[in-house]
Amino acid sequence: MKGIDEKELKKSYPHLHEEVDGNSGVPREDGCHRVSAIKLDRGRGYDPSVLDFIQRCSTDEEAMEIVCFMEKRGEISRAYAASLKRRISEHGVRSFGAKRLPGYYERTLR
Repeated sequence: MKGIDEKELKKSYPHLHEEVDGNSGVPREDGCHRVSAIKLDRGRGYDPSVLDFIQRCSTDEEAMEIVCFMEKRGEISRAYAASLKRRISEHGVRSFGAKRLPGYYERTLR
């Protein structure tokens, strides 16, 4: 662990140490074993791009709003925003891929 050594973590937070270490092996009431912390952190730190947001849109108008918003915030360049807007107006929002439904990241990061 960063910022605290393993002995200190084990002494101060024994249950947290067991979960992080993955050695608890203690079944829950429902009979399942605990999931290791590594599995749960697969998606941590992922920063979605403008394309990820566009794929969540239902209509071309929503996608245009996303592009304008991200351009206004300075997250994408003016030229990139113009090319995205052109693609949306000419080919539609589905040209970026299928619509990402709620739970998409939970399903794909398992």
